[in-house]
Amino acid sequence: MIEGQIRNDEDNTPISEADLDPAQPLCDASKVNSFWYRKIRNSKKALTLIELLAVLTILALVGGIAGPAIYRQVTQGRSRTAEAQIAAIEKSLNAFYLDCGFFPRSLDDLIRPPSEGRQCPNYDPEGYFERGSLPVDPWGNPYFYESPGQVRSSSYDLFSAGPDREPGTEDDITNWD
Repeated sequence: MIEGQIRNDEDNTPISEADLDPAQPLCDASKVNSFWYRKIRNSKKALTLIELLAVLTILALVGGIAGPAIYRQVTQGRSRTAEAQIAAIEKSLNAFYLDCGFFPRSLDDLIRPPSEGRQCPNYDPEGYFERGSLPVDPWGNPYFYESPGQVRSSSYDLFSAGPDREPGTEDDITNWD
């Protein structure tokens, strides 16, 4: 044992090996046990059931308030995406009209030359839609196209059925509104 490692409890002076009585324990075991017992008992390392319920209640309140707001933002984002895609398809339809003098019978005619009906001698060999394929709406459905349109009889109607996927309902996203 190295001198000075053990200190006297009363005055904190070092105790030498010569001062130690082999028959006496170095410390009172009841003091050590009660110290660690109090230390563990008073620690705040575990959550009580009430604390856990309080945290869950707060999370439920935050979710109840934030959830609908997030859902609204996602829905608005999808609607704006559909509007942007309709605008891009309209540009392609108008470019087709400028080259051919008529609107195509279907949206597929924007990608490859019309195989039926009127032919376009000035058809752009690269097609009229930049990506080479037509987009689907944000809900996974194709866009509806009619030429001549029922609403816009001098040109065409182009729309998405919207979130309910049913054409002709109030949530449709159209090119005439």
